[in-house]
Amino acid sequence: MPRPEIRRRLSQEEMRSRILGAAAIEFARNGFDRTTLDEVAAAAGFTKGAVYSRFSSKDDLFFALLEEQIVGRIKAAGDALDHPSGDADEMHPAAAIGRQINDALVSEQDWQILFLEFWLRVVREPQIAERFRTHRRHLRQSIADFVEAEARRRNLTLLVSPSEMAIVALALSNGLSIEEIPDQGTVAGDLFGRILTLACAPAAPGRDPHEPRVVNPPPA
Repeated sequence: MPRPEIRRRLSQEEMRSRILGAAAIEFARNGFDRTTLDEVAAAAGFTKGAVYSRFSSKDDLFFALLEEQIVGRIKAAGDALDHPSGDADEMHPAAAIGRQINDALVSEQDWQILFLEFWLRVVREPQIAERFRTHRRHLRQSIADFVEAEARRRNLTLLVSPSEMAIVALALSNGLSIEEIPDQGTVAGDLFGRILTLACAPAAPGRDPHEPRVVNPPPA
């Protein structure tokens, strides 16, 4: 007689990951507003209680997905620098990062649409705006820290401050996606990188590598 299959109990992290994966699929399929937590629970294969015990609202799900995006994209940018493709146009660090971000514009369009949909909620519903601003400031600071660390590591001069580079990178990502998503192929694969490269320059000869690397930073 065959032995009954023993189902392994999922860890808390596995359950959370499955719920977020289901939420991303349901949001992409039906839109943020039309998706319910009950539908996310069903798609994840859990009871409603299992989902509600971890995420009290769809907003909680979105912000958890947003945090995953922050961590994932910064890690991907670091990987692009540490493991370049070898293409001539990606020799400059900014070009390598630009290529990686541009690839995300193509491969993660569902996320970009979800972000824009949620952004409309932010500007229309003040009660969610403060939470969004907190996350956005965290994201900009994480990017700025990454930019500053890589500039020091690679002995580059930034023609704008790290915080401004973060704003430019986010604005380009969102703006270019608006052009690319409805009209596939509009944005050249190296455009992002070429623009970022304009904000960088080689370090001046003889300069102390520990000196600040920002040219004409904005007033405090």
